[in-house]
Amino acid sequence: MRAEKVDWVDQLPKVLTFQLNRLKFEGGVAKKLLHEVKIEKTFYPDRFLYQNRDEVEEKRLQVKKLRDNIQFLESCLKKFTKFEGSEVSILQALQLSLAFFAKQGTKEVPEMPADFQMLD
Repeated sequence: MRAEKVDWVDQLPKVLTFQLNRLKFEGGVAKKLLHEVKIEKTFYPDRFLYQNRDEVEEKRLQVKKLRDNIQFLESCLKKFTKFEGSEVSILQALQLSLAFFAKQGTKEVPEMPADFQMLD
């Protein structure tokens, strides 16, 4: 389970400071995170205003859904390019099958028998 804490502000201060808590808890033990934190040149403080919280939460959900979709599509692409963990893609397997049938003197793929079953 992943938890996230979000703080909201009612109004923006004239000077804004940040404190980064770079800890990750694993098995009840705090571990310091050492990776680089990138700070963008442009900061959008309206994302932290209490009055915008509903819209911001909706946008965060949309971003999460998009990231989940990207992960799903990347998984599908991997399955397509590395069919059943092999180095042969589905496209290559189909092309090889068509080439095989072409060498057999037919361009039509024979119909599968009604009792044909795929092996697991």
